[in-house]
Amino acid sequence: MPPPTTLPAPSGMASRLRRHILGSAAVFAFALLGACQSAPPAAAPPLDRATELQRLGFVRTEEGWEYPISGKILFDTASDALDPESQAVAGRIGSALVKLGINRLRVEGHTDNVGTTAFNQTLSLRRAEAVAQTLASQGMPMEGMAVRGWGKDRPVVANDTPAGRMQNRRVAVIVPAQ
Repeated sequence: MPPPTTLPAPSGMASRLRRHILGSAAVFAFALLGACQSAPPAAAPPLDRATELQRLGFVRTEEGWEYPISGKILFDTASDALDPESQAVAGRIGSALVKLGINRLRVEGHTDNVGTTAFNQTLSLRRAEAVAQTLASQGMPMEGMAVRGWGKDRPVVANDTPAGRMQNRRVAVIVPAQ
C-alpha cells in the first residue's frame, strides 16, 4: 500500500484566502440564523367590516347591509345583461367582499311594472343570477349566495315615469346581519 500523501502547507496567500472564505461563510451563516429567528412582520390590521361596507356604498338596513340603487347595477327594459359599468361595479363589490371574508349574501333581482307578472318574475331572477355570476368570478362562493327574483313586487320608486322604471330595474346585494 502506498504511503498517504500529504498536502504541502498552504502559502501565505492561500491561507489568507481560506480564512477569508471561512470568515465570510460564518458571517453569512450568522446573518441567516439571525434572520430565521427574527420576529415575523406585523400582520395588517383586520378590516373593520362595517366601515369597509360603508366605504363600498352599502347601507345598513334591518336585514343587514344592502348595496342600494346608487350602486348603478341597473338594466335595460326586458334585459338581464349587465352593461360594462354595472359589470365593473359588481366585480368591485365581489372582490371587496371576498377580501373582507364575507362568504354569505343575498342577490335580489327586481323589475319595473312593464310586462306580465310571470315574465317579470323570471326576468328578475335572471338579473340576480347575472350579478351572482359576476360576484362568483371574483371568488365569492356560489353556494354562499341566495339568489332571488322579486319581479315587480318591490319598487323603490313609482313606475309612472321612464326614470322611475329605470331605477326599479335593478339588483340588490345584501350582506345579512350577523
